[in-house]
Amino acid sequence: DPWQIENADQLHSVRDDLDAHYILISHIDLGIAPYNEEAGWEPVGIYIEYNHPDNAPFTGSFNGNGYTISGLYLYRPNEDYQGFFAEIQGASLDNITLLDIDITANNFTGGLVGSNIRGIISNASVSGVIVANSGVGGLVGLHSQQGALISDSDASVDIIGVSGLGGLVGTAHSSSYIRQSSANGTITGTGDGFGNIGGLAGTIGLESGISDSHASGDVTSAGARVGGLVGAFTAGRISDFINCYATGKVSGVSFVGGLVGYLSNSKIADSFATGDVEGESFIGGLVGDNDDGEIVYHPTTHWRHETYASGNVTGTGTLGRVGGLVGSNRGSIVRAYATGVVVGTDQ
Repeated sequence: DPWQIENADQLHSVRDDLDAHYILISHIDLGIAPYNEEAGWEPVGIYIEYNHPDNAPFTGSFNGNGYTISGLYLYRPNEDYQGFFAEIQGASLDNITLLDIDITANNFTGGLVGSNIRGIISNASVSGVIVANSGVGGLVGLHSQQGALISDSDASVDIIGVSGLGGLVGTAHSSSYIRQSSANGTITGTGDGFGNIGGLAGTIGLESGISDSHASGDVTSAGARVGGLVGAFTAGRISDFINCYATGKVSGVSFVGGLVGYLSNSKIADSFATGDVEGESFIGGLVGDNDDGEIVYHPTTHWRHETYASGNVTGTGTLGRVGGLVGSNRGSIVRAYATGVVVGTDQ
């Protein structure tokens, strides 16, 4: 207690005792047979659907102990809840590094965890490539429920998918949090609807929050709600969005922002974006569309910080609504500014 893991076979055996405690005592290469053959790595834990009697999430603890797991290969294009772990519930994952992952899956897929329910992930790092469908994150696909926390973690994962894509987290909701974390992978959304594509998170909603975090990768989408940090932030005004920034180039069709694509009934404070932003309509250097949200400063905790956008903004659509700071604003803006060049056809 904890079990000591020193090779690939022992790592595979973690699935045999899902509520135990584990620690790595050696670097492990999963790029060997049978773990790099056919469908590759079988995720630890089982999640089929809500309340299914055969669900078996990982509920113990796993400490990477400064060692790396490299070469994780997974090819299950029609299966959901994929990653090193399929699902964790109330588990603790600490100090884990996954290098050069190669994952192809369907929905709710993450490099480390497909679905995190009330789990705590800290000091985790993932690099590599993921090709999947919806709810896809470099670290975690679905991050959910009160107590779920990601802190001091990062991902450098290039992601291609349809919707709900984030460099770190695909979808976060129900009082889950992200703190002091970052992502720098290239994110590409292929769907033409509400893509919810972000450099760090695709969607953050339902009283969830983010603070002291940033993204630096380029974000591209064939659809709407695209942001350098978050595609859509709809968490509510009581939720945190404080001291965050994005530096990558952002391009999409509509509701495209250097920091957030779509802000609804929520608040952003002390945050900024520096990347160029391109799209057709509802295009902003900081926020594409502010729908009854607040863009403010936070004098009690981060009073030295500023809220601004410095990238150039280009809108090509006939609907226009192109702004250096916000494309379309139906909310409040307090002490914020923009310095980029703005080009558009209307409004």
